[in-house]
Amino acid sequence: MECSTINLRVLAAASAFASKDEARYYLNGVLLEIEPRAVTYIATDGHRMIVYRSELDDPETPDNLLVGNFIIPTQQCKSYKLAKEDTGVAKIFGNGRLTIAHNFVDVVFAPIDGVYPDWRRVLPRLPASGALGQFNLKLLADFTKFAAAIEQASPFVAHNGPEAPAFIWFPGSPNCFGIAMPLKLTDELDRAPPEWAVSASNHDQGDLEDLLQSEAAE
Repeated sequence: MECSTINLRVLAAASAFASKDEARYYLNGVLLEIEPRAVTYIATDGHRMIVYRSELDDPETPDNLLVGNFIIPTQQCKSYKLAKEDTGVAKIFGNGRLTIAHNFVDVVFAPIDGVYPDWRRVLPRLPASGALGQFNLKLLADFTKFAAAIEQASPFVAHNGPEAPAFIWFPGSPNCFGIAMPLKLTDELDRAPPEWAVSASNHDQGDLEDLLQSEAAE
């Protein structure tokens, strides 16, 4: 039977970015783009997206024979509770219904029957401009959790202005990135410290920069 190699740690971590909107059911899971020597994991909720590509670098590992695009429902993405030392490498196979096999445990399910949007179309084609945007910190925090789950370096945001998506880069991980849409703020929010925080105090506390530098030197 045709089967392919996938990673359950990546699959579970990426599922945090899947949509919960039932109207867009085709986003309620992780897309696997399986090629003979690579698997790309994609998940998005329309506000942010994670993309991770895993290649079969070991020549002893057989080619993936189950190739194509498959949307794995979020529930099945998190079916396995992996031990800390478990690499998460598993096999996926099937025809119509799919099976994920790992450590003598099989999870059988039907992939989401739908067409995943062309996620490559939303990627900016030019380097990030550096212009600042406003972001929901909760959404950005999930990128840090993703990095920790797959033992990658903490990400950083490459700002791309108030309208275009920002890139989320993982240092040292060329096969992993994310994008995040900035908030569309239509009202005039305060972007300065409140008056009570910057008003003069009763005593001189010194320069904060000097204070931080002195503590760092100790």
